[in-house]
Amino acid sequence: MRVDELSFPPPPEPAALEAMAQAFLAQSTWTEETVGHKPQPELAITGDSLKVFQRIAEHAEPIPDRCNALEMDRAQELRARAVLEEKGFIAPVEQTLAHGIVFYVLTEKGSEWARQNNFKVKQFKSGPLHEHLLNRVEKAIGVTNTKFTFQRNSQIAREHGLEPDSVLRFPGGQRAIIEICCTNMDYEARNLRREQSVDGVDMVLAVTPNARVKKALAQALEKCAGEGSTSATLKPLLLFEAGECLAKGFDWAEVLGGLFQ
Repeated sequence: MRVDELSFPPPPEPAALEAMAQAFLAQSTWTEETVGHKPQPELAITGDSLKVFQRIAEHAEPIPDRCNALEMDRAQELRARAVLEEKGFIAPVEQTLAHGIVFYVLTEKGSEWARQNNFKVKQFKSGPLHEHLLNRVEKAIGVTNTKFTFQRNSQIAREHGLEPDSVLRFPGGQRAIIEICCTNMDYEARNLRREQSVDGVDMVLAVTPNARVKKALAQALEKCAGEGSTSATLKPLLLFEAGECLAKGFDWAEVLGGLFQ
């Protein structure tokens, strides 16, 4: 048997190889992005973390209230919240006025992510503590009578250039202004005095976070007692601290008294 010697063509010159490669690349349409896998969003949140994120975005409440609302135990809520903190979506706000109660709010990064993903983000008038106390006061009073209504943007207030936190309307047409007073007691005192003189308002209720702030508000009210018109008849003004009027067994029906008639 005879085998002929195999023969190969001579190898191309390096310049020729480079020209062939460039010609192939010029004809191709693929890009570098299509070669690898599409990257997944780094900021995605799901499951319990998403539930906690949505709750923080829409409600001002301390941790125990959020656990009750979401039906989560503390450990479950903590794990979900830790994911959000690690991503920089939320941050704690400690309220020294409320005996160390800690609220969580969205950071700028969390708010931007919420907007990009069409999540509702509620803007609170004066911070989470203020909103939390106002919600609790409205709820406590509302339990007294199911026909009570609360208006955050009342027409009677707009007519007099006022912006009260809430206006309580009674079934008989009476009105009571509700104010949550946390800071700047001099301003709050002057505002309360103006509200006391408004026609169509029957009572003004002011609630402070604690006894110390209540005392400061009372002193500020005494200082501004002589300010403004003396011809107007001032409506009753009642001052409470949150620990007092939100305690179990507190009788709002007795406080509101004759306005029920």
